[in-house]
Amino acid sequence: METTSTLQSGASGSTFGNGGKGGFGQQSSQPRSDPAATFGSRMASLGGSIREHGFAGGILGGAASTVANTLETGGHYLEEHGLQGIGEEVTNVIRRNPIPAILAGIGLGFLLARVTRS
Repeated sequence: METTSTLQSGASGSTFGNGGKGGFGQQSSQPRSDPAATFGSRMASLGGSIREHGFAGGILGGAASTVANTLETGGHYLEEHGLQGIGEEVTNVIRRNPIPAILAGIGLGFLLARVTRS
């Protein structure tokens, strides 16, 4: 019996010409990476790149260092916790501060209404 090889890139989990085995909609044998973790890794990498190639000193150097720190910290958090961790954190902040959360929602609604009005 003839077997088909899977794509090296892992872009598709389906194969053709194998007698109906492993058709469309089935999981690939290769593990998929979490997109949030990948994005977090790239954020951290960008932060390191900014730190490495940024300005040496002065006001621009301080700003570049701050941006690099923020990107690295946010990237590592996203790698570790993913989007679910961010959602849980936002939920906890809203539970601890319900009145400011309601006011922020009203403000965002007002701004959205102003932007979308023609």
